[in-house]
Amino acid sequence: MVKIELISTIEKIEEISAEWIKLYNLSSTATPFQGLFWVIPWWKNFGKSELVIVTIRNDQQLICIAPFFIYTANQKKRLCLVGSGISDYLDLLYIDINHQLLSETVGSFLVSISDMWDECYLQDVPDTSPLLNLSKYLLSYRVTLSKMSDCSFIDAANVENVSTVLPKNLRKNVYRSLKSINAYHTLSLVQSNSSEILIQLHNKRWKKKGFKGVLDDEIIQKMHFDVLNSEYQSNDVSIYSLKMDELTIACNYVLKKKKCVYFYLSGLDPLYSQYSPGTIALFMTIEELFKKGFSRFDFLRGNEIYKHHWGVTFKQNYSIQINKK
Repeated sequence: MVKIELISTIEKIEEISAEWIKLYNLSSTATPFQGLFWVIPWWKNFGKSELVIVTIRNDQQLICIAPFFIYTANQKKRLCLVGSGISDYLDLLYIDINHQLLSETVGSFLVSISDMWDECYLQDVPDTSPLLNLSKYLLSYRVTLSKMSDCSFIDAANVENVSTVLPKNLRKNVYRSLKSINAYHTLSLVQSNSSEILIQLHNKRWKKKGFKGVLDDEIIQKMHFDVLNSEYQSNDVSIYSLKMDELTIACNYVLKKKKCVYFYLSGLDPLYSQYSPGTIALFMTIEELFKKGFSRFDFLRGNEIYKHHWGVTFKQNYSIQINKK
């Protein structure tokens, strides 16, 4: 028997944290953006509206959490997924057993609380999500499904020599650069959870280009500090810093879930751009993580030119707009 329960406070989320974490660990489709170490900091820093978290149980077993919230914009109440804006994959957190059941249950729930919202806008929904089938259960509503974001990844699964996953020309150029640098300096890759160097190098990079980086905002800085120091994460979030002798010249901020790494942000010192520190740091980070047993490196949203040089495969995120007829 399916049973749903509504959670409307962060304290209630924390009360079921053990179940949430268990479901997160069991889920084969979850990304770090559904992890408590991400959800709670996001809500505490950006959630100034109404929390609408739905738990779905089947014979008392928690099989799904639908993390919604409602805010008011242009005099309309809009229902969205927690994490909207700065999260690259937004979805239900679920055990991948019965998409139809989840789609139908979530659809019925949205209908049951339709007096609370004027429209729903679900953004950056992965192409495997049960949410993409909501239209079958919202026949009295206008549901618009649209392509939203291009995402890309490198897959090293079932590859004996992970160093061959990256394109040959890229490897050749990086090894040449490494040989040149190592003749005069010592390079090392250091893992940490300190956001200070990330903020510093990220903002330096964008200031050099004449723009403000996303980490120029104090609230976003605080959110990522909270993620990196969350009690709910255990090596799920890391910063890999490239050191040249004792100086940090580039860094990569990554999230992890099972065998997949998610490349969220980076930073570099423009003073050392002649060494291509960003490329070298990314190469060494990917190489290190693949050697540790990770088999997928996800570049997340965006179709930037540099990603094509890394031999990526592209996939699609979608947006779902639900309006009352």
